[in-house]
Amino acid sequence: MKKNIALFFIGFLIASFVQGQLLNDFSGIETRGKFGFLLPHRPVMHHLVNGHSAGFEISLVNQSDGSKDWHHWYNFPRNGFSLYYADLGNDEILGRSFGLFAFGELPIIELLDWKLNWRTGLGFSWLTKTFDQQKNPKNNAISTHLNSLVQMGITVNRQWDNFGVGIGLDMTHFSNGASKMPNLGLNIPALNIGMSYYLQTLNFQERKKNLAFANKNLEFRMFGNFSTKQVYPTGGSNYFVAGASGILHKRISRKVGLELMLDIFSNQSHSRGLDADSFTQWDLLQMGIFAAYVLPINKFSFFIGMGSYIKNDFNPDGWMYHRFGTRYQLSERLWANISLKSHWGRADYFEYGLVYKLIKFR
Repeated sequence: MKKNIALFFIGFLIASFVQGQLLNDFSGIETRGKFGFLLPHRPVMHHLVNGHSAGFEISLVNQSDGSKDWHHWYNFPRNGFSLYYADLGNDEILGRSFGLFAFGELPIIELLDWKLNWRTGLGFSWLTKTFDQQKNPKNNAISTHLNSLVQMGITVNRQWDNFGVGIGLDMTHFSNGASKMPNLGLNIPALNIGMSYYLQTLNFQERKKNLAFANKNLEFRMFGNFSTKQVYPTGGSNYFVAGASGILHKRISRKVGLELMLDIFSNQSHSRGLDADSFTQWDLLQMGIFAAYVLPINKFSFFIGMGSYIKNDFNPDGWMYHRFGTRYQLSERLWANISLKSHWGRADYFEYGLVYKLIKFR
């Protein structure tokens, strides 16, 4: 079930992104060759390093042209979606990776027609080899074929009328969000070199529109989500997780939003090893206060933040928790949400859900 949930939500966001952002007169094609290595972020992963990783990306890209206000706010960003392939440097144990993800590139510095960009991507991947107690016991990093794919890095691009070149450094991360153990995850830092070709000559609209931002109202939103997770030892049961949050959302400027959330979590995995008579659902319930920074880009919002539990009876992971994720606006009041809840870099579970705006305070 968890595989189908991840496929549906991430695939839905990518499809919406493609339909809403890419199908216009300025679409182009880009190819990138990649050369990297597996970064063992835990001592128990050193045996997985057996060579370098090589691969490529083929992307449909869109260069914003200045026809909308947000193009100017972010200095003419690029976005698109990519097909991804790479070996993982250890074909016997880790196999190979295939992926599909949406990405965005935000220019940071421009000098002599070259742009230094921050690149972020989100999608899903298929890994050909996973942990198996009998057939592949040395793969202690990944236990599911279907995983999330998160990519972050920097690129340096130069564009002419129809042609562009680029070079960059990025990190690609694979994880199933603790839906099945083991799930240490895989990190592949890589150097990439690419070329792009645009189907029509780029024609930037340099005349800026009204760049003032007036919508700074305080909003109250509700967030509902669900997931499943597995805990050690491997091969155990999957536990249902659900959550609800009240959100105070404040747009500070055209590039910055802030949120304060009251979270309620029901994580059934905390009952593992306990007798049914020794706890109640109230005992399993966690509550927390969470604060987040929000980066709004057209219909997408990216957010990251930290929270602290105020009710945490079993305390299996400590008192602090974190979130990183994205939302896509489906209507004036409704957003689809995918986020990763974690504890100091250790994944807890993915949150799949919807955010609904109830009240706008004027």
